[in-house]
Amino acid sequence: MANIGSSGFPMDVCPIWGPGYPASVQLVRDTVLPGGFIDGDSFKRVTSERAGGDYSFWMGVYPLFSYTEDAAFKARLTTLLVDQRDRGVVCPEITKDTIERARIGRPLQFYERANRLLQFMANIRPAGQEVPPIHEVFSLALARSESTTENEIDLILNHLVQEGFVNRGTAGEVRYKVTLAGHAHLESLPPGVHSNRVFVAMWFDDSMKEVYYKGIEPAIKEAGYEPTRVDQEQFLTKIDEKIIADIRGSAFVVADFTHGENGQRGSVYYEAGFAHGLNIPVIFLCRQTEKDQELNLAFDTQQYPHILWENKEDLKEKLLQKIRAVILLQ
Repeated sequence: MANIGSSGFPMDVCPIWGPGYPASVQLVRDTVLPGGFIDGDSFKRVTSERAGGDYSFWMGVYPLFSYTEDAAFKARLTTLLVDQRDRGVVCPEITKDTIERARIGRPLQFYERANRLLQFMANIRPAGQEVPPIHEVFSLALARSESTTENEIDLILNHLVQEGFVNRGTAGEVRYKVTLAGHAHLESLPPGVHSNRVFVAMWFDDSMKEVYYKGIEPAIKEAGYEPTRVDQEQFLTKIDEKIIADIRGSAFVVADFTHGENGQRGSVYYEAGFAHGLNIPVIFLCRQTEKDQELNLAFDTQQYPHILWENKEDLKEKLLQKIRAVILLQ
């Protein structure tokens, strides 16, 4: 029998996936209006294996994602939550923006889903050890691979076996083990895929302080990432080694090509080019004011679309929209 809260809300069912998918739902707080009145909206925290872990939401957005039979939408929403947790967000919140991204974002391609299931299997057991029977971790396997049915999981597992990335055992219960080839395949994947770090390459001049702190940094953080600037870190290695390591561990790179009278910033071009070589996305920026009609960009990057900004407010809004459109909707 369902556990129904005082508001009539089921407290033991995953709000995303509905009946058949158990969860623990907690009331965190109510919205209190001036005068002490409660407006009926409340904030819920959910623990759900089918959704891959913890998430939260205000009851005001609940009807926007719960009353649907669209399994593909629910799987995509689950993936967005999984990815936020992988970037370090312990309990991501479902907002109107999250729901919209789930509706318009592309579904994961088959090879991406296979890589995610392989990574999940590798994470739950050390190399050389068998993964628990898949039915014991089935809900988590569904969540990690953007799958909706047992047949989809079977199809992915058969593919991984055929590729030699996992071995299938048949003694008693069917068990799987990630092979050395599977671990090598995971190590060969592009770095930074599940990172929450963003490397920022730019001109470190006093004239650019507010541009960074009130434009670039808040846009990156609002999108759910953590910006990294090499001039703000402590390290013992050579600076170029630190830059390379930081870029390798980043989800994407923001490169601003604004410069002063001393000419173009060669280091920014180098860092953007290195990221491109690793297939790490790069977002290009450059200041353009009325007196700055010529951007004076090097030939190497002129063919790439740049976010042209005039002030820090303009930059923040444009960069945030670009991250949402190019990075979060991939």
